[in-house]
Amino acid sequence: MVKLTPESVQSKVGRRVDIEREEELVLSGKQIDSIQGSFVRFRSLRTLDLSDNRIRFMREVDGVFAAPVLHSLFLRGNPIARMPNYRLAVIARAQPTLAVLDGAPIADHERSLAARFSDLMTPPPANELAAAAEVSAKEATAAAEAQVLFQEDEAEGDP
Repeated sequence: MVKLTPESVQSKVGRRVDIEREEELVLSGKQIDSIQGSFVRFRSLRTLDLSDNRIRFMREVDGVFAAPVLHSLFLRGNPIARMPNYRLAVIARAQPTLAVLDGAPIADHERSLAARFSDLMTPPPANELAAAAEVSAKEATAAAEAQVLFQEDEAEGDP
């Protein structure tokens, strides 16, 4: 398993990398399985090529999305790129600065779809889930009580 961290970029690129000033990183075909840590320190990184690696899951690249000015991202040739809704999932997670994914510009309609996709994929906060469960329990109790009343009315012959 080959993990990429902001600190290990130099060894993968084969040269000294100034994390704060680097504008382009080409890490294609480096057998990378996952990205560990945040790329927030890559303040100037505009292009990141991670194509033709072994990245399988979205969570394995989440750290990349912290790069504040990332404009172009290449993930093609990774198993993740064959997943359903891959493009929408990447767009939904990325900073608004991401304009190109796998060499194709990101269209406005894709951003809209990605926002809706993200809303569907994001679980509600725990407090909302608890409140919904409480309401559901109250509704179930009220429905059961109404059913009992209805059955009592039928037994007494009331319409």
